[in-house]
Amino acid sequence: MEKRQLNYINQFIGFLLLVICILVTLEIKSEPIRAIESDRGFLAREMFCADRGYPIPTMKDGDRNYTKDCYKVGSFTNMEQLFKNKKILKSEKKNNLEYAKIENKTKYNDALSNLIENYPITALLVAQDNKIVTEYYGYGRQPTQHFASFSMHKSFNALLIGIALHQNLIKNIDEPIIEFIEEFRDSQWDIVTIRQLLSMTSGIKPEQRKLMIPLLFGNVSVIDMLKNADDRIAPPGTVFSYNDANTLILSKIIERVFNKGWDEVFESEIWSKLGVEDNASVLTSQRGEVLANAFFNARPRDYMRLALLMVNDGKSLSGDQVIPKKWVNKILGEGEEFSGCPIGPGMNCPGLGPFGYTYQTWKSPSGTSIFFMGKYGQLIFAHPASNTAVVILSVAKSGRWRDILTEELKIFLRQAAQ
Repeated sequence: MEKRQLNYINQFIGFLLLVICILVTLEIKSEPIRAIESDRGFLAREMFCADRGYPIPTMKDGDRNYTKDCYKVGSFTNMEQLFKNKKILKSEKKNNLEYAKIENKTKYNDALSNLIENYPITALLVAQDNKIVTEYYGYGRQPTQHFASFSMHKSFNALLIGIALHQNLIKNIDEPIIEFIEEFRDSQWDIVTIRQLLSMTSGIKPEQRKLMIPLLFGNVSVIDMLKNADDRIAPPGTVFSYNDANTLILSKIIERVFNKGWDEVFESEIWSKLGVEDNASVLTSQRGEVLANAFFNARPRDYMRLALLMVNDGKSLSGDQVIPKKWVNKILGEGEEFSGCPIGPGMNCPGLGPFGYTYQTWKSPSGTSIFFMGKYGQLIFAHPASNTAVVILSVAKSGRWRDILTEELKIFLRQAAQ
């Protein structure tokens, strides 16, 4: 065979191999993002007792501290085993989450790796343009488990108040709460309005532990516990003061105006319309009253379906208007009431630092994003301008924003929203 023919054959074979490589690469890149499930986690053995299989408390006397570091990972995905609860049922219709292609996942890999190495993430999902671009589970957690919301739950009450307004069950949010709960008449609450509950400006001193321990472990009613509050720290509407009592009263107003339990309202008005994968649950007091301030439990992907409402003008993935668009804009911080103290972002208002607050919802210092936040690093983050939603579940140190929003987490959220 002539040398020239050999060269042609070699060139053809080389070209053919190149085409095959390109086709294989395109095939790999066209695969959708897949969830990463890892047994690893930040300080898994040193702090969270991985060597003991992430235990949970027995809930007997002397062993009920489910938020102890050794119990956090296990407890926060087994709350229904530890406490009384009510189911929130899914509908038969399911709206599938769409997953982006692999080539789209490039811009924040370093920030994500740094976050996982330095922050106790149990689950993390990122969606952009309604497509999942990242899904991660740590500490051996699974996508099918129910994860505790803690105070992300507060923001769910704001969503329901907006629906009640839309349905004319509430005339306006400047109505005093005694119009709905007569039992608060002649108490410190009788001059407080729904707006002031929503914005955490009731002026009542927070007594979180004094309030919640009897409700979780005692035999008391929510309203009886609340109406005896006697410590006012400021006139209503003047000072931000984060207080679970504000949220619990909102939940009772929701029950009164819809004339059914909180769990039934959330199921019929929101959960059944999202096309979720699974039922959710909410914890109750020993008397069976729903505790709607910090005790919701659901799959991470279903939290993402909630998060996407906030970047889609209140619409579900199927296009149904679940939350009124005007109310979503309010939660996002549209309006003069969110521009200055006591709740404006970037103003260093007392109790808020650089952050702002809207209706049961935190706002970033720049004012461009909002987040539902739980005390152990639970976040539903929404950045409408980039159509980005993030769900983070974790077992972080208990505290306010300084402990939850670490530098690693802030860098990750900024890069995710670019």
